[in-house]
Amino acid sequence: MKHPQRVFLFIILTLACAVAAFADAVIRPRDGTLDWTIVCGPDDGGHERKAADELASLIERMIGAKPKVVSVTNKMEVENYPKYIAIGRPAVELGAVSPKSKFKIDGSVVVIEDNRILLAGESPVASYFAMTRLAEMAGCRWYMPGRLGECIPKKDSLTFKAGTYNEVPFMWQRALGMNGYNYWPEGPAGYNQWTLHNRQGGVGLATGHAWADWLPPDKYFAKHPEWFSGNDTERHPWGICMTNEEAVQEFINNIRKSLDASPGQTTISLSQDDGFPYCRCKNCDALNSGLRDPIDPLGLPHITDSLVHFYNRIATEIEKTHPGIRYGFLAYLNSLKPPVKEKLHPALVPQIAPMHYSAYHPIDSPRSESIRALGAYIDGWSKLTEAWSYYGYGIWMAGSGMPYVREIETRHDWPYMADRGLKYVCIESSLGWQNLLPYHYLIARLNLDPYADPEPIVSEFYNNFFGPAAADMRAYLGELNMAFDSLEHEPGGSYVAPLVFTPERMKKLGRFLKSAERKAKSDPILKERVAMWRFGYRCAEERMRMRSQINHFRFQEASDTADRIWALFEGQKTANPETICPLWWEAGKNEWKGRANVTAKALKGANILYKFPDEWLVFLDYARAGAEKKMYAPNISLGPWRKVKTYSKLLSEQGFLENYGLYMWYRNAFQLKPEDLKGKIRIHFAEVDHTMWSIYVNGKKVDGQGLSGWTEPFDFDITDFVKPGENLVVCEIEGTFWEGAGGILSPVVIYSPAESP
Repeated sequence: MKHPQRVFLFIILTLACAVAAFADAVIRPRDGTLDWTIVCGPDDGGHERKAADELASLIERMIGAKPKVVSVTNKMEVENYPKYIAIGRPAVELGAVSPKSKFKIDGSVVVIEDNRILLAGESPVASYFAMTRLAEMAGCRWYMPGRLGECIPKKDSLTFKAGTYNEVPFMWQRALGMNGYNYWPEGPAGYNQWTLHNRQGGVGLATGHAWADWLPPDKYFAKHPEWFSGNDTERHPWGICMTNEEAVQEFINNIRKSLDASPGQTTISLSQDDGFPYCRCKNCDALNSGLRDPIDPLGLPHITDSLVHFYNRIATEIEKTHPGIRYGFLAYLNSLKPPVKEKLHPALVPQIAPMHYSAYHPIDSPRSESIRALGAYIDGWSKLTEAWSYYGYGIWMAGSGMPYVREIETRHDWPYMADRGLKYVCIESSLGWQNLLPYHYLIARLNLDPYADPEPIVSEFYNNFFGPAAADMRAYLGELNMAFDSLEHEPGGSYVAPLVFTPERMKKLGRFLKSAERKAKSDPILKERVAMWRFGYRCAEERMRMRSQINHFRFQEASDTADRIWALFEGQKTANPETICPLWWEAGKNEWKGRANVTAKALKGANILYKFPDEWLVFLDYARAGAEKKMYAPNISLGPWRKVKTYSKLLSEQGFLENYGLYMWYRNAFQLKPEDLKGKIRIHFAEVDHTMWSIYVNGKKVDGQGLSGWTEPFDFDITDFVKPGENLVVCEIEGTFWEGAGGILSPVVIYSPAESP
């Protein structure tokens, strides 16, 4: 048998006993009434009563008659009803026995006989899960939160096949987190209901950034700077010196105080704070392997050994007074690679969080160096621990509104990771549901059973969600799946868009959408669902238009397009809020809309004196020694410099390694006429990824060091540095590790500003 663990873990919907003893249960209305009653325990407002009320409502929606819901105190009262559905405690008293889960909270059972149905779980929420399983047997589905996501069939009657059906979800934690749900009219209530319907949740695992909580710098740094990270001569108020005995003991004491104050805690996060707060003192450095992670975006030292050494000490000490605690910690950034020397305390649970790894390919795919490395790292961690956690990212392109799909990765990655010990799943995502289906729904189902055949799940989604438009919408999303999967260059975020949304592909996608819209137009719900993907298509269309306008120096047109995209978003937010993620859209607006508008404003009425070509010279400054070596000087050897395209191609398309933290020097010449020098002269960089540390004109440094390009273009006054004839501009740029494009990304111009009125 390929996956024998399915048998031993009682995975989804395992038939537990023979069913010949009972006939099927049939719920059929007679004269608008039902002879079935739903019974639950005393009304305490919990999940069992909620399950009873919701099931009654679902039955009414399906067959037009609503069963009565009653609360009982013992099983004798239940047996007064000739036909009943018992939920929770009454079902247990009547003989329903739930299967056992690891943490005694998730196992549920559905017992179906001709005149009764028992729905029970190890916990009240598991009893609710039993209700959703019964509803699924009747054909109910919840593909996304809100009214557009539910599919409740209309029937004359409901027939449930007799038997006992056990379920224990494979994943102990099943968390699909949504950035921005507080901005959504139905959230978080609508989202929380979706997670319950799809039996997500499970046991918690604390893994959030926690060092500043356990050892707050504002409390300790002034008096104990040696407790914090740095080197042997200088300390900083972030991070922790993991070999300072006093710091370690205070860290442990503060965790113990928290456990004493809240004795019900079962999990504690030990995760380092965000960024790179690691200590480089000689004692901490000595714990590490001395290796550098070649895949890490900044090429930073591999620090997992020092972290695990620190975490082992904490777990060992606290276990003496507070046994049974699970400690989550992030394997993240330059701690994603497994430790070389250290072993893991049994209570430690690593959470693998591959933030800067491929967002487009399945684990171990030959198309991506980073994703192959991730496969090796997962193999390494799996040998050190019985169970580990995965923190996935579904947020790429979230702020742009453009389509983004992950079906191919999900189909492959869940069984792949389950084979290697994955038991905790946490996905950071957004609320743009045209980017999350069928991705999130498929994750939810595979969290229950990662070895389930994904094809029936996905096919059912398309057929139920899109009806007669299913084939067209599957072709549309299938085309996008293949587009992302075939990528050989992997910049993050919206920078990948030109490689995916080519003119030819946009035409093809447009044909699929038009056909789907024709087939869905007679059904208002189907029409709204297809419109979600039309919105994403229009975002991609307008963004590609804006990019073309900028690349052809039509900056005012690009600004108008940016305003039009924003108006598109505002309209969609009103018409169909499930389509968008306001939180990420606001962040994206600051970049693309801010840049386009600022550039158009700066150049409005200006006299453009010189338009730089697409091609520049670039020097990769791995040691960041360019300033010391005077790379800005006019008369230096250009041997190590390389010609690159700036706005027509990304660096990764031109053979550069995707090391996202590079310092780069760009160099180009420009011509000015004597008459050009009569007024102010400025240089404008429409888009740079992401920080321009310095700029030199004719070998002299221009003011404006260290300006960030996240939200605005770069614009410098170079009046005092230029001359008639040929001039030279050299700039030092730090490429971001987040977006991964690097360097100059849009046209550069020399201009004389319009005179102020």
